[in-house]
Amino acid sequence: DSTLVEWEGEKTFNKVFYLNSIPQLTEGSLVSSVETGNSNVKTYKIEAHVKIDDEEKDIDTVFLYNEALGVKKVLSNSSISVYDKEFSLSDLKLSSIGEIIGKEFTVIAKDKEKNEFDIGELSVKRVIKDQIELQSPLNSEVVGDTVEFVWTRFEPGYTFHYLLQIYIDTGGSDVIYEIDNISSDDISLKAIGVLDPNNYYWVLWVIDEFGNRARSSAKKFIVE
Repeated sequence: DSTLVEWEGEKTFNKVFYLNSIPQLTEGSLVSSVETGNSNVKTYKIEAHVKIDDEEKDIDTVFLYNEALGVKKVLSNSSISVYDKEFSLSDLKLSSIGEIIGKEFTVIAKDKEKNEFDIGELSVKRVIKDQIELQSPLNSEVVGDTVEFVWTRFEPGYTFHYLLQIYIDTGGSDVIYEIDNISSDDISLKAIGVLDPNNYYWVLWVIDEFGNRARSSAKKFIVE
């Protein structure tokens, strides 16, 4: 940085000023999410996540910016140094989910003095559009203490893993049981003695190596 010194005939001049360190992007991801609902209607989302190291701790706002799309969106400060946001297609002025692939978004950090710093670039590497098909249980099938979840093998040609989630079928959105990092080689999984008698539904996620994800439609079952 620099500062202008006006000597004004003086032989000595003393001025103290401070440099402002540039915030550093230590983590960053921009991923796509595709959720299949009733009647196979799909919901598309773009999820941003960044972690920023700032020595002065004077960051005021963090933006996700793309000049070509004409978008500059504020990310939410979810915890110390972490900023997240979930966007719809319309939020990012996209007409289809496929348009997001390869577009570079700049992460901008603005400090309390309104200085803005371009600290990184993020982009979506993939959109998972292929359908994930569940085989059983479904159609409110009645099961016992042991529930075997079965699905059709998913073979997209890239690295991924499964995430299985179970919900109580009461209209709530809280996951009551989940199993992550299920191998891409698996097509079934047993849950023994983990569910009380009740009405449930389950979904299966496919998550690739970049964090892009796609979710199956929900299938109901009953534990007696």
